[in-house]
Amino acid sequence: MCLRRAHMLACSLGLLLGIASVQPLAADKMHTDRAGIEPLVERIAYEIAPVAPEPLVLSLLEPAPAQIIFAALAPLDTKPSWTEPAPREEPFGLQTLQAPRGLLWTKWEKVSADIAAEAPTLARCHTNIRYCSKAAAQYVAIIKQAAREAGRARLALVNEQVNAAITYTTDQEQWHEADRWSAPLDAKRQGVFDTGLGDCEDIAIAKYLALRQAGTPAGDLQLLMVRDTSANTIHAVLAAHQDDKWLILDNRWSRLIEENDATFFTPLFALGVDGVKRFTGEDAKSASLKTRKSPKRNYAAKPV
Repeated sequence: MCLRRAHMLACSLGLLLGIASVQPLAADKMHTDRAGIEPLVERIAYEIAPVAPEPLVLSLLEPAPAQIIFAALAPLDTKPSWTEPAPREEPFGLQTLQAPRGLLWTKWEKVSADIAAEAPTLARCHTNIRYCSKAAAQYVAIIKQAAREAGRARLALVNEQVNAAITYTTDQEQWHEADRWSAPLDAKRQGVFDTGLGDCEDIAIAKYLALRQAGTPAGDLQLLMVRDTSANTIHAVLAAHQDDKWLILDNRWSRLIEENDATFFTPLFALGVDGVKRFTGEDAKSASLKTRKSPKRNYAAKPV
């Protein structure tokens, strides 16, 4: 049986080579033969050669595929992670539901697209500093330092370094707009590291991306929109899951704050790899127990 299959395979290959070696007399005939052969040759080459990986796309909404290694953006002295851990309990132990499409979705997707557009620039800069602008070199340096750290040390480093690099400035003062979300780097040199200026959500986004590039799983990071009752204002911070608790990275403090100590925050929305979710204000464990209860049976009498 094996000899027969080998003979058939040899015949098939011989036929293919024979067809390819035939020199037709007319140009039209040659064109017809090539049109029939090339798809077959391409099919054989495709089955033998491995498929090239898709180009790198950085995004706040979808993490890079675990089966693809992007050497250009791999943190120094670290090994790439092949799997993403299961999603963590939401910050403050509260239940969240997916928010309806609206302004927050638009802003989150827009800044994600801006980051994806600058991915090649960031990759080249990460590989060779000669390809870096001053802003990109500063941002990549933070990412590389963070990649060499782990746990709280990584979170503290990113929090301190990004806070020090960006001077808090309102969007009205900088852009004469009520609310504008900026990426860390921008092709028009309008990113927060390009200008050195940004407000609370811009700074939180820069920390989010820096930690993702340093190797922190996407499920461990949430950009939170909260009501700060101590200042009576809406504020944006980054929450990072570490040691079975959420830690708050705030642009106003260099130290990390545990969620239990942030009693002056009323969480409103959580933005991350799953998009935009809203907090219901209900304890997540209590909500989970309610959903596990068996439904009430209908004991109504049957009609006569």
